[in-house]
Amino acid sequence: MRNVLFVQLVVAGFISVFATYIHAEPVELLETVVVSATRSEQDSIVTPSSIIIITDTDIQASGASHIVDILRNQGGIQISDLFGDGSRATISMRGFGGNAQANALILVDGRRLNNSDLGIPDLNSVSLKDIERIEIIRGSAGVLYGDQAVGGVINIITRRPEALHAGVDVNYGSYDNRSADLEVSNRHENGLGYRFTGEKKKSDNYRDNNELSYTNLFGLMDFRHETGTVFLEYQDIDEDLETPGALFIDMIKADRQQPLNPDDFINTDTRNFRIGFTQSLWYGWDLHAEYTNRMATSDGLLSFAGVPGPFLTKRDHRELTPRLIGKIDTGNGPALLTFGADIFSTEFFLNSILGAIDNDQSQYSFYGQGVVPLTGKISLTLGARHGDVENDIIGALLPQGTEINDDVNAFEAGLSYRVDANWRLFGRVDTNYRYVLADEFTSASFGGVIPDTQTGRSYEFGFDWLHTNANVNFVFYRLNLKDEIDFDPVLFINTNIGDTRRNGFIVDANYSPIKQLLLGFSWSYVNAEIENGALAGLDIPFVAKHTVRLTSGYQFSDRLRGQAEILGITERIATGDFFNANASLPGYVISNIYLSYRYDPVTIGFRINNLLDKEYNDNAQAALRPPLFTPETAYYPAPERNFMFTFLYEFN
Repeated sequence: MRNVLFVQLVVAGFISVFATYIHAEPVELLETVVVSATRSEQDSIVTPSSIIIITDTDIQASGASHIVDILRNQGGIQISDLFGDGSRATISMRGFGGNAQANALILVDGRRLNNSDLGIPDLNSVSLKDIERIEIIRGSAGVLYGDQAVGGVINIITRRPEALHAGVDVNYGSYDNRSADLEVSNRHENGLGYRFTGEKKKSDNYRDNNELSYTNLFGLMDFRHETGTVFLEYQDIDEDLETPGALFIDMIKADRQQPLNPDDFINTDTRNFRIGFTQSLWYGWDLHAEYTNRMATSDGLLSFAGVPGPFLTKRDHRELTPRLIGKIDTGNGPALLTFGADIFSTEFFLNSILGAIDNDQSQYSFYGQGVVPLTGKISLTLGARHGDVENDIIGALLPQGTEINDDVNAFEAGLSYRVDANWRLFGRVDTNYRYVLADEFTSASFGGVIPDTQTGRSYEFGFDWLHTNANVNFVFYRLNLKDEIDFDPVLFINTNIGDTRRNGFIVDANYSPIKQLLLGFSWSYVNAEIENGALAGLDIPFVAKHTVRLTSGYQFSDRLRGQAEILGITERIATGDFFNANASLPGYVISNIYLSYRYDPVTIGFRINNLLDKEYNDNAQAALRPPLFTPETAYYPAPERNFMFTFLYEFN
């Protein structure tokens, strides 16, 4: 009944908004630079994909203090935030649960944040002050991006130096949350540019034994010449985090803030080095290439079944991503051709109380994509990719020098129809895959079978509609996966849970009835089920069928602006509860508000999260409760009402 009421509320809200602006006058579509659709800068969305762009203006208007706060507002995205500060948040796109981190690809300027192991992408490594825009491909992108681009791709585009700019940003909030950001950038007439940023953050966080200490230093130098650019960047990140663990329901009722594991912690040091260039060649062809080396070391104390034990993880990831991009005149407009290679190499080592594993994994992929205008309004997209993976494994009770290799192919085909300046229709099919992760081979240590490569096929169609004071984006999709890989926390193995199916849709709408007011609405629905085997017909754990967002922004004056948002999500089965037998995670509705006052060069902001002080949990896992190790659901309590005060000074 609660779900029915929830849906009725959403439908009523959408109809009321849509009916208000359906008669608005048409307007020419604004040209926007988009990188993610073709892996090269284009001045519009030329592929048949559902792509959402979040600008730096949108980010500033929200008053968000972490990228998770921005992504939580987007249709088709579900967030699981263990501690409520974004430091251990997982992004799910198109209905994934405990395996979400391996099925949504997160990029920073095309550089992967995803790991070749079960570790979640480090969203903490991206400061909001460094972001120019965020591009979201809402759907499979197996041809263009390969491994793990199953549910979608999020590409975070960082700022590039254009002129002299300096800024200081100081924040203070609940739970002794305090941070400071410094930035300076410039570009000289000779083409040389630089950008340096530093961020320092400390917080006690909501839970006991959850203190965070974090430092992020970043530097970029580039040179623009007549036929291209070259760049060099380096990032140094240190994070010390105490981890309180999940609580059983009786413990939450007694004290929501208490830790289950009062001594657990994780210390992580990360170094990112990147160099690359773009070079114009001849007759409309350009060459792009980047080389990245990301090294991360984590150590600390983690508890398993109530028993604490030390652990050590090392990752040394290298990637080379060259691509050749050309434009050829067809008479109906330019055809865009992209040919590229993704070459990844990762040395992964893990040692814990559960044993040790050492895996050297290499990936070699080659792909091509063509976007060809068939008429002045219709364009055809075709693409293909071939990928190989090689694993050289020591540990997990496998024979010395075990090699496990595989190869896979992917393809895409789609049509985009520009009806007029305001309407775009699109449809596409894309196949995808995700390899077995480096530490998923530990299944052999617990009597399990090593999983097979997961493959899938995605179908989607939708439309974009834009008028003077309103816009609507709609996409319907079906995602079929073969041999989906997930983690069973009871048997403690990574396994193929079987073939799965996801059907869903996403609706986004924005409306500005007057110049000062902007209203926003999104509704996402997904039905995710297992299709065969012992779990056939059961829902995939930790996938909410409905999520909804309502936002309102108002410009009170030239200097004063306010924004409010309401976020709702329906219940989710606990991660790992494949038989849907234990207590689920209840749905919730929360609201946040933000006020900002700008008097150049100073901006002052005040944000309140969880305005109505709701007690809710944002993550639930199937667990075994000592001493009898009976199956029970464990939860991560989310923060109650909290605030953040910001002070920003900018010099241009």
